[in-house]
Amino acid sequence: MKEVVPLYPKAKVVTALETADASQAVLEASGKAKEVVSFYKTALEGKGWKMEVEMHQQDNSMANFKRGKQVLSIVADSSDKAKTNVVFTLGKE
Repeated sequence: MKEVVPLYPKAKVVTALETADASQAVLEASGKAKEVVSFYKTALEGKGWKMEVEMHQQDNSMANFKRGKQVLSIVADSSDKAKTNVVFTLGKE
């Protein structure tokens, strides 16, 4: 997944899992959920990904992207004021 998803500034990878069909990673970041998703929107669109869905609610944000047959989902939760947890799921249609 590192080849697809850049690391948010000062974020750390908490867990990462890869299978033959999908990958998932969890990060801890310092920005608010909306800021984190906005960062990834800009970064991924610059790499040819198309945003299909984006939603923001108080401390939570999510976005779904597509590039060819690949799909990427990002869910960010900043309800813990000390950090934002970000979950990435990368798979195929």
